[in-house]
Amino acid sequence: MISMMTSYVLLLATCMTLLTSALHVTIPIGASDCFSVDAEIYKHGISLNYEVIRGVADELETELTDGKQQIIYAQQGASGRYVSSIGEGGMHSVCFKNERSSVGDVVVGFSFHADDPSHEVLSNADATKIKQVQDLEDMVAELSVNLDTVKDTQSYMKAITNYHIQLITSMHSRVMWWTLVEMFVLAAVSMAQISFLRRTLETSSMSRALAALHGRGMLAALTHKDAGKSIDKLLQSARTPSVYCGFDPTADSLHLGNLLQGFALRHFQRAGIRPILLRCNLRQVGGATGMIGDPSGKSEERVLLSDDTVLHNAQQITKGLSAVLDFDDPKTGAIICNNAEWHTNISAVTWMRDIGRHFRVNSMLQRDSVKKRLETDQGISFLEFSYQLFQAYDFLHLYKKYGCVVQVGGSDQWGNIASGIELVRKSTGEEVFGATLVLLTTSTGEKYGKSAGNAIWLDANKTSVFDFYQFFLRSDDRDVEKLLKCFTFRDVDEIRDIVAEHEKAPGMRAAQKLLAEDITAMMHGQEGLKAALNATELLFGRKIGPLAAEEMLRMARDAPMTTLSRADVLNESIVDLAVRVGAAKSKAECRRLIKGGGVYLNNERIETDTLCVETSNLLDGKLLVIRIGRRNNFIIQYGNQSAPGKSFLSV
Repeated sequence: MISMMTSYVLLLATCMTLLTSALHVTIPIGASDCFSVDAEIYKHGISLNYEVIRGVADELETELTDGKQQIIYAQQGASGRYVSSIGEGGMHSVCFKNERSSVGDVVVGFSFHADDPSHEVLSNADATKIKQVQDLEDMVAELSVNLDTVKDTQSYMKAITNYHIQLITSMHSRVMWWTLVEMFVLAAVSMAQISFLRRTLETSSMSRALAALHGRGMLAALTHKDAGKSIDKLLQSARTPSVYCGFDPTADSLHLGNLLQGFALRHFQRAGIRPILLRCNLRQVGGATGMIGDPSGKSEERVLLSDDTVLHNAQQITKGLSAVLDFDDPKTGAIICNNAEWHTNISAVTWMRDIGRHFRVNSMLQRDSVKKRLETDQGISFLEFSYQLFQAYDFLHLYKKYGCVVQVGGSDQWGNIASGIELVRKSTGEEVFGATLVLLTTSTGEKYGKSAGNAIWLDANKTSVFDFYQFFLRSDDRDVEKLLKCFTFRDVDEIRDIVAEHEKAPGMRAAQKLLAEDITAMMHGQEGLKAALNATELLFGRKIGPLAAEEMLRMARDAPMTTLSRADVLNESIVDLAVRVGAAKSKAECRRLIKGGGVYLNNERIETDTLCVETSNLLDGKLLVIRIGRRNNFIIQYGNQSAPGKSFLSV
């Protein structure tokens, strides 16, 4: 019991000595500090206790030397205790070193004294035992002295807390000042970097646009072989870099064939180049040249359009392009001009003097569009022959007013683009260039254009949203990658991954579905896409459930329908009804299709050609859906009039 009490008092005395010691020292980084005690009359030992209060404790080095300057204790670490055996007297020194630390100062609390000399010097054999008693007496005495100077531990902790608060406040103030300095420095560096990047991007953005067109297989040819360096030079000299493309307003809607030009302009716009279209303040595209007509690719002279027709067509074309191009961006927003504004304000004499003198007739006759027309019996009129001069002047005017350095067009526009480049060079001495796009064809070589008779129009009144969606959904596996690159803005690497996944299970048509959904949503909005998906599910899904007629009509509102009277439907042979709505050319053909399992009523296969339509076959008592094969659907509803049936396709 006495031994336990002795240990407890010893531990308490040691802790309180360290906590309440009046001795503490701050050791700066890279420095040391030493303290000495004269032990000349103390023949039996020295006592040292120390502990790091603040700072990186592990880097503190402590050395104790005796009266002969011999090191009798050395330690590295946060705390330590040393009690000497009976030894020599003299001046003993303790040194605290903070030379290894690279972080900050170290504050050390310590007690250092010679033991009480009142004890007799004992033999070395009893030194250890006597030393324990001496230590206890010294520490109890030290404790009683220190308790007089420190009221309680709480007061000490309060002092430490106040010190910490002052330290934190000081550090916070310094951190705030340094943060402000760093913010100013960072802002200055960022502005310099932004300025550098802007200059760098402005001289390479056009190159990036052409690289995007090339990587997507949209670029057919460039008028400059070394396009990259020429582009950088042009961009550095242009006031407002822009790209120009003309749209011929001979139809009231764009189709996929010329929508490709709109997507090409969008790639330029995404690279920071402003697209320019021809329009007047009445939103008219291709005013003057649209009234004349481009002979490129035509075997006979165009029919001249009235002003009202050109205006209406231009409005529709602009509407279609607004789904692809951004017209609102203050820097790169597309602008629409009407070339009639500058063509109609110039006299014939001025025109011939300022423009006509730069062209040679023999060069104009060598244009492919002209040569092909001259080989026909009809020939070519001077009106259409002069078209290339008007288009060339468009390029010159747009270069002077908007800094337009590029003209984009179809492959058949190469000659007209070259004429514009030549006129700009002869008139200003500056170089501009042109880019032509590939002719969009299917894997079998068919064109996507109105002249080919298979045009897919952007106007929902000419090609329904459902047919538009279905066209891309049933696209050939050999065409889907090309169409994804041309008519979506998905990354090329992502498109390759999509096609690679598609090739693992081509029957799922995953690539076609992504293509159809992307371009339908872009051109007709989410509502249009939803309507197309609903109609697809209704007509090509499984058995049609018990939906109300109004709900079915809403879902299939974009699908073609035939309206027949009740007498024309009820009790009518399915064979006769199929022929009436155009699902089959003849009764014999219909019977052959039924025998082969290729005729469906409300998505259920018809097993016999003797089936007659009954009231139970009507959906909600009002509708019928006849399908021939996998693709041809015919919706029949009751009404007061009859109309020929229409079909649409799917996969």
